[in-house]
Amino acid sequence: MKRTSRTGAAARRRITRSRACGEKKQFTTEAAAEHAASEMHRIQPWQHERIAYLCPYSGTEPHWHIGRPLNIPKQR
Repeated sequence: MKRTSRTGAAARRRITRSRACGEKKQFTTEAAAEHAASEMHRIQPWQHERIAYLCPYSGTEPHWHIGRPLNIPKQR
């Protein structure tokens, strides 16, 4: 019998819009996001540097998030 739904750890790790966008702080301008990212790096320089990126799930109102370069979701 074939399973049609994903369960367990694989389903929890799947990137959804709520995880990729809803649980992160949103910035309305790129400059504000870049400023916050540089402040985070200035305060805690031992952590991975964060960069501002345009959210691929933003729809009609573009907004930016801050994230590590390797963990940024790809554009759809």
